Amino acid sequence: MSQKRWATRCIRLPMDRETPLQQGASGGFVWRYAYTRAEEARTSGETGQDSLALRCNGERLVFALCDGVGESFFGDLAARFLSRALVQWLWTVDMTGWETVEMEVIMNRLLRNLTVPATRLVVEHPLPDSLTHVVRAVLEEKRGHGSQTSFVCARLDLPSLTLPEGGVLAAWVGDTRLRFWGPQGETAPPGGVAVTTGRWSTTTGVTAGSATIFRSSMSEMVEQVLAYTDGLVALDAEPSPPHPVTLSRQIRPPREDDCCFLSIAIRNRGNSARTRVQGRIAYY
Repeated sequence: MSQKRWATRCIRLPMDRETPLQQGASGGFVWRYAYTRAEEARTSGETGQDSLALRCNGERLVFALCDGVGESFFGDLAARFLSRALVQWLWTVDMTGWETVEMEVIMNRLLRNLTVPATRLVVEHPLPDSLTHVVRAVLEEKRGHGSQTSFVCARLDLPSLTLPEGGVLAAWVGDTRLRFWGPQGETAPPGGVAVTTGRWSTTTGVTAGSATIFRSSMSEMVEQVLAYTDGLVALDAEPSPPHPVTLSRQIRPPREDDCCFLSIAIRNRGNSARTRVQGRIAYY
């Protein structure tokens, strides 16, 4: 267990422009991410709907990837707000004192409580002066129903004195994807996170059911993690973590929908940035 202390890194992808494939590393983690807006948003100069936030200190990494619902009131508002709020909560939550069922209760209570500041954000959001009367009326009606987003989020802890086996805590609502690979291939949740119809709303919290929680020790199951929005649904067919060339090709504009992904590799020995998954090497 390393005693080295790494500087904490915080990443928040801008939503008003593209982010080509980027790589970063800290301690035991190596990550890649990219973001491309839908072509309609690109050509009109509008903000995209996907929001990615990440924080890492070399021994712990947390992230949240949110996909705003375009039919709601400025879905980017909910996506941006929730991605940052989830990262803040995940960074400080106690990983040792709660069972999974108790963590579900805590998580869903958080998602309800966040509607208070989020509703204030929606109420105070100004509309452009250039809007026609009809468009303004439609948006004001949507404002009453709030802004919505799907999300996945996770916290990854390397083995430490307090967590000898390391720890994984993940949560999700909606159709944003989250997948794990370990020494034996893709691991639980089997086939990745199940797609649901639920969303998180600034007005009501989770709109259908509740957020799903997944917990595990890191040593049992996690060598690589992949999270992506439904604009990259083609990645569902990939049986193993996609090569960077594949990811670059998938994210390339023009795109019909916003697409954002984050891939994370856990470095298991020395300074190697390679992980063997399903009999092949995934380079980072």
